[in-house]
Amino acid sequence: MPIIMAQQKRSSRARVASWFADKGYCASKDLYFYGVKVHLIGFRRRDAMPLPDYIGMTPGSQSDLLAE
Repeated sequence: MPIIMAQQKRSSRARVASWFADKGYCASKDLYFYGVKVHLIGFRRRDAMPLPDYIGMTPGSQSDLLAE
């Protein structure tokens, strides 16, 4: 899930968390953005909300297929 810190128009001037965030593309929303991606893996539980096991962040430009 992308966390958008700046839309495409302002992505070249964005400076928020520049040590980690960068330009990326979200195919499901068909948009370019400046920000990070959040990855969550959870345990499935019967009749209850999933229990988070791993929560991680990657730069916006990193492919989802390479995320650990």
